[in-house]
Amino acid sequence: MIPAVSEANRQGWAGVIADDVCFVSDWGFDLKKLEVPVWLWHGDRDQLAPPHHSSYVADQVRSAHLNVCAGEGHIAMFRHQREVLRVLAGG
Repeated sequence: MIPAVSEANRQGWAGVIADDVCFVSDWGFDLKKLEVPVWLWHGDRDQLAPPHHSSYVADQVRSAHLNVCAGEGHIAMFRHQREVLRVLAGG
């Protein structure tokens, strides 16, 4: 995990800091008012973003589709690329 974190922050920590600020500040919109489809893929063994974060979003957004990836970590969606691309393509 250390090499991945090092590479992710090679150009600076601005992205990490922005993500952390999102955890403690208002996003500027109400999740309950979203009307667009939202898909979430989250590994149940994610150590960087706890799975309850996605569960919370899924509970707030009426149109959310939560895909819990058993036994997977932070980059679970990459193992589900075909499914993600199928959703993005509208199928």
